[in-house]
Amino acid sequence: MRKLLLLATFAVSYCVSAQDLYIQNYTDTILEYTIWKDNQANVAGGCQPSLESRDSTTGLSILGPAISATTPREAYYQGDLTTTMTFNALYPNTPLIDKWILNADFANPLVPPNPSLVAPSLASQWSGIKFGVKDLSGTAIGGYYTMAKFCGQPIISDLGGYTNPVVNGALFTAGGATWIIIY
Repeated sequence: MRKLLLLATFAVSYCVSAQDLYIQNYTDTILEYTIWKDNQANVAGGCQPSLESRDSTTGLSILGPAISATTPREAYYQGDLTTTMTFNALYPNTPLIDKWILNADFANPLVPPNPSLVAPSLASQWSGIKFGVKDLSGTAIGGYYTMAKFCGQPIISDLGGYTNPVVNGALFTAGGATWIIIY
């Protein structure tokens, strides 16, 4: 019985932690996005700590179109945000993120690998994406769309609430990771 309880505890903690984020773009479009993490267990405290990504050049991260009809363009981020400026050879298309906004303090962004990112990034889970869509020539054709777990609110797990979105999407947690699929 003790082993069963230990196994169940491990499985639940693994699935609840959702410390990795995978973004997959199966479309022939360019995605410009911001992603965020927050502490969904702290509803009374506004789900803080909350962290939102920024790119120092454009403000948004850019993920190109799918490599082929069956091979997506992928981005991967670990739960520890100090690594978001480190190139990952296994996911070479991952846009590097060079600024994080902690608890809406836009005047003082944290720059990886700032050690001040460690505690809040590990105390929070991936919870959302806001993105725009551009065609291959760089013309905006859709968005901004949001899929997210907002503080104390039901999850917005797809783009079903939008009228005629130019892409489809899904946000879900599986196997201890958060997945954002654009198709």
